[in-house]
Amino acid sequence: ADLTVAKLGEDKFFVVATDTMHRHVEAMIKKRIRSQNAFAICTDVSGAFAQINIQGPRARELLAKVTSVDMGNEAFPFRTAKDIDIGYSRALCVRITYVGELGYEL
Repeated sequence: ADLTVAKLGEDKFFVVATDTMHRHVEAMIKKRIRSQNAFAICTDVSGAFAQINIQGPRARELLAKVTSVDMGNEAFPFRTAKDIDIGYSRALCVRITYVGELGYEL
């Protein structure tokens, strides 16, 4: 399945799957938790979030105009996930790409 896993803390992860695969991914994760007798919880929060993808060579330039966070390569390397401000709001930002160019998922 096409998905992104972001580690938000020592024992907290955020999984984003495509809209056509999210039920399959959820079932697969829950099945694995049961089979491993793992102490874990998997909750579908799709209805509580939206996702915006910013992809392309000017993605960093666009985000830099709306956030105070340093989006440069050293401060925000590939596969980094962290909260950023966008205006008066906060958003989880993951530097990832699926088009072969600079990209972010908010």
